[in-house]
Amino acid sequence: MKKTITLFTLLFTFYLNAQSFIDEITFTFGIGTSRSEKLDDSTTGNVNLLFNSNNHLFGLHYESGSKLITLSNNPDKYSVANILYGRNFQIKDNFSIELLSGLGIFNYRSYDFTDGKDVNTLNVPVKGNLVFHLNDGNWIDKLGIGISSSVNNQNIVTSFLFLIQFRL
Repeated sequence: MKKTITLFTLLFTFYLNAQSFIDEITFTFGIGTSRSEKLDDSTTGNVNLLFNSNNHLFGLHYESGSKLITLSNNPDKYSVANILYGRNFQIKDNFSIELLSGLGIFNYRSYDFTDGKDVNTLNVPVKGNLVFHLNDGNWIDKLGIGISSSVNNQNIVTSFLFLIQFRL
């Protein structure tokens, strides 16, 4: 947990120092499904805070997933906290692609009949979002679909999400 707080503190410090070149700040909420070798068809939610500067994206990302319906009281679950860097590529006036990667922490909790396992490990996220830009003046800035993969040595998780992006 200390590592997560340190990562978020570093990016927040960067944000405070970089106010002069930030063009746009957005908050993204996503919900969907994820798959991995240890977690099949989990429900997943994520949030992103992105800072856009001349189509360069800097951000914070948090994702969590688990099975909602399970026979046991304690389903397996995962959570991810990342610092991201990426680019925004404008395709047409109303469409763009956001490609991001970074570094973070992956936490996996597994519960079985005898004991549980709680593992923290280094994570490399790879994310791609296809977003549709809505008209200016709306509080919802963009809608889209996203795919992300959390690459680590415990459990590689791939998520497919529907996204809503708000301009702050």
